[in-house]
Amino acid sequence: MKTVVRLVVVLAFAVTAAPMAAPRFGGAAPVPERTLTTPNYDLASRWMSAKVAKLVFTMSVTPHWLEFSDRFWYSYETTAGMKWWIVDPLKKAKTPLWDNAKLAAQLTRILRTPYDAQHLPITQIKVIATTPRFASA
Repeated sequence: MKTVVRLVVVLAFAVTAAPMAAPRFGGAAPVPERTLTTPNYDLASRWMSAKVAKLVFTMSVTPHWLEFSDRFWYSYETTAGMKWWIVDPLKKAKTPLWDNAKLAAQLTRILRTPYDAQHLPITQIKVIATTPRFASA
């Protein structure tokens, strides 16, 4: 019985594989000659990581939670510049931490160096509580 099954499997394989292995009428079809194009290095240089980084801005948000609070702040960069937001999830509200144009004007007035709202020199933020906390007895 096993030999009959083996014979059937071998015949079935031979019947299905034979048309694939047999050459076509008139010999094998000619393979077209492959022509290679010259590499376009100027186009490739446009997509180098250093140049693409100038086009791609913030891709994710990192929340910075305020101590003893349910609120957090985050920064986000777009083509319009860097923006800083404070989020209150309980109120479902998002508001800017400050007005970039007003802050740039104040920095320009105080430091006597021109700043614009898109390029504020802020690299680090430290949130300080403005109201004293009292321990309950």
